[in-house]
Amino acid sequence: MGWPLWFQLRMHWMRTGARAAFGLAVITAIALAGCRAPEASEKTKAEPGQKVAKEFNPDGTLHLVRRFHPDGTPLGTLFYSNGLPNHAHYVDRDGRIRLIMNYSADGTPKSTREFDEGGKLVAEQDLDGGGVPIETNRAP
Repeated sequence: MGWPLWFQLRMHWMRTGARAAFGLAVITAIALAGCRAPEASEKTKAEPGQKVAKEFNPDGTLHLVRRFHPDGTPLGTLFYSNGLPNHAHYVDRDGRIRLIMNYSADGTPKSTREFDEGGKLVAEQDLDGGGVPIETNRAP
């Protein structure tokens, strides 16, 4: 007398069904990983009370991120190229650009330029890969 039918079916499923279920799980995981939102948009967080508006390119990569004060006045705009930060403009309450930050090709801060109320260059800073000032040049 052989094994009971239910036991034979269970063993057969364990040999073939488990492999099929594992393969299906791997395919599903790969498909879901391809459907994720761009990483840059996931890391963008607003300070309490600030509003953030994101614009995307047709291919789904981030194009720009605008930040607003709680009262709705602009705070700054971060421009993206190929999904990485390219440069940013920070403005005062009157909408004048007060600081421009440039980024390296890998998306790390590279330099800043600070302007006064009249738009005159006040200072330039070169930054290391972590955004720490290396050298500051003050305008006369």
